[in-house]
Amino acid sequence: MTAQTPSENRAVCPLLNTMRRIAPFVFGAAALAIVAIIVGPWLVGTIIYPSTPKKRAGVDWQPDKFRPREERPLPSSSQIEADHRSWLASNTNMISRVYTARLGEPSRQSDFKVEYQRMSSPLGNPWWTYASYRYTDPTNGSYIILWRQLGRHKPEFLKLDARPRLHWLAATPEQIEFRGGIPVLEVVGIEEVTKFCAY
Repeated sequence: MTAQTPSENRAVCPLLNTMRRIAPFVFGAAALAIVAIIVGPWLVGTIIYPSTPKKRAGVDWQPDKFRPREERPLPSSSQIEADHRSWLASNTNMISRVYTARLGEPSRQSDFKVEYQRMSSPLGNPWWTYASYRYTDPTNGSYIILWRQLGRHKPEFLKLDARPRLHWLAATPEQIEFRGGIPVLEVVGIEEVTKFCAY
C-alpha cells in the first residue's frame, strides 16, 4: 500500500473538516424528518380540527378575519337585498361587511339541522360540519342562518335561549343568497361564545 504524500494529506484534511462541520446538520435534518413522519399525523389532526365553540361569559368572541370591516344593524328580511346592494355601491374598497343583530328566544328558532360531509383537500378528506336554522323575528321577518367549521361538531352553542346575544352575520360578497325566498346569512361570531374559525 502506497503512503500518501504531504500534498495529498493537505487535500484530504479540508474535506474531512468540511464533513465534520456539516455532519451535525445532516444528522439533525434526518432526525427532524423522522420526528415529522412519526408526529406529523397527530399534529395535522390537532391543527385541522378546531375545538367546538362553547358559550362562555366574558370570552373574546369577535373573529380576527373580518378586518377592515364595516358593520350595520340587520335590516328587515324584505329590505336586506336592497340594503346590501346600496352598501356595496357606497364603498367599493376591499372590506368585510357584517350585519349585527341580537338573536334570542328559542321560539323564534326552527328547522335546526346539522350535517356532516367529507371534502377533498391536499391533506386528505377531512370532515366538515354544516349547521343551519331559520330565525323568525315578529318585526323583521325570517332569515336562514348558516354555520360551518372543519371537523365533526355538535353545535349546541347555536341553539338560542332566553338571553339575546349579539350575532355577527355575513352575506355572500356579491349579493344576498335566497332559499325559498328567505335571505341566507352566515354567522361568523356570537357574543359570549368562544371564537370560532370563519371560512
